[in-house]
Amino acid sequence: MSPRPSIRFAATLMMLGWLAAPPAWSHEGEDHGAPQPVTSDPSLVVRSASNDAYEVVLKYRSLPGERSTAARVYLSEYTTNVPIQQAVVTMRTTSPRQVTATTKETSPGVYEAALPYEQAGRYTLILAIGSSPATEFAFQDLPMGQDLVATHARAPAGRAFGWWMGAALVALLLTVALIVRRRSLRAISRTALVLIASAAAMLLPGREPRAEGGQANPAQPGATASVGESQPRYMPKESQFFQNVRTIVAGIESLRGRINAVGHVVPESGALASVEAPRDGKLEGAGRRLAVGDRVRQGQLIANLLVIDRLPIRAPISGLVAEVHFTNGQWVQAGAPLVVILDERHVRVELPLFGENLNRALRTRDGTITTSALPGLRFPARVRGLAPTASEPDRASDGAPTAGGSIPPLLLTVVNHGGLLRPGMLVEASLELPTAEQLIAVPESAVIYQESGAVVFVHTGPEVFEQRSVHVVGRYVDRLGLSGMVRSGERIVVSGAQALVSAPPVTTAAPARPAKGSR
Repeated sequence: MSPRPSIRFAATLMMLGWLAAPPAWSHEGEDHGAPQPVTSDPSLVVRSASNDAYEVVLKYRSLPGERSTAARVYLSEYTTNVPIQQAVVTMRTTSPRQVTATTKETSPGVYEAALPYEQAGRYTLILAIGSSPATEFAFQDLPMGQDLVATHARAPAGRAFGWWMGAALVALLLTVALIVRRRSLRAISRTALVLIASAAAMLLPGREPRAEGGQANPAQPGATASVGESQPRYMPKESQFFQNVRTIVAGIESLRGRINAVGHVVPESGALASVEAPRDGKLEGAGRRLAVGDRVRQGQLIANLLVIDRLPIRAPISGLVAEVHFTNGQWVQAGAPLVVILDERHVRVELPLFGENLNRALRTRDGTITTSALPGLRFPARVRGLAPTASEPDRASDGAPTAGGSIPPLLLTVVNHGGLLRPGMLVEASLELPTAEQLIAVPESAVIYQESGAVVFVHTGPEVFEQRSVHVVGRYVDRLGLSGMVRSGERIVVSGAQALVSAPPVTTAAPARPAKGSR
């Protein structure tokens, strides 16, 4: 082998060794939890814990020369993120001597206490919620009274030393390469080149350390990064409480689709009767004069028609008087309209539907009728099918007929409780489809529509939220059915999601040792 290939061979080995060198992984203790957001205050210690009932965030500052620290606890329900008020929260350190502190609630879900300790060091803190029995969380390896600012400052110096050592080894490797170029390859074996290149690669500083989960771990706290769609967002607990950020635990439900359409109320067949004069003659009232809105019974005497003798005119059906067209003593001709009576208990709804909506509606059976004139009231309905004939065609502004009346409307039978629905009223019908879909259901407030599409925020950590892309499959009464990047059991934000859009990205540090909880 010539000297030039030897140099290329050694350089290639060095580069491969550097790429294969494992990255430096930051760690603390043996057990690791979720990556913790880095704050701009190196002395601030933030730890969190949760179980099926509670989510707890502990915050305090570790300052040298102090014998007490002001600890703050944020306590919320795990599933809803609602601040828990009027709870009994106590804290105690376990070594070298047990010290107990009782917290005081300063605002909803926020508890503060002065936590004393004998000397600077690492402590285990037991946080108890309630009593008889209490729910306890153990926060291990907590620094108290230590100078965390100096610890952060020493990290860059260590990295600088590593780079100097790496530069020296690269220079050594180049020197060996020059020797190989001037002398025969037999003067130095290929094995020696491999050993030197491997040693240089092992001692060169590794790539930037990363926290678990593959997220970047910046060298300095408070580092910033651009917010990507899938990048987690950071919002401290105090801001969550202030912004009323609330969550639900997502679950797959069997949801039935619905068709919503606007129609109008018409009287049922036989529920509207027009009373006409049977002959020419003079009308004579029978008791009090009828007025619109009066209720009559079937067979009730309405008036007498004087021809040669009195000819009684009676109500053909029971119902409300809708129209009155006569007065006492009036001369009328045969066939003249006298009274219109409406049986308001029997009405139906006609819906103009077209295309696929009509095909789907014909497969439905049940529905619900609502109207803005009667807020909060729902009237059960049942689909009967298409009307026997098409409705009168609608007219455009120029008088030309449109396609609106070319298809028979869909008929619905309505249970008109109290007779509140009257002919001519505009109503909204909601028809439930017979087939169900297995989807994740959330309130409409959980979904935010952006230029890229619909998204939701998932509460992945006590102070961390992830933006997920979703597809709205359909609307089901007051909820939306979702598919996409959400899974059953995840906590989805249903209130305050808009505030998370502008939340800063998470800058993660080494995962802290998680607290151990027990009930």
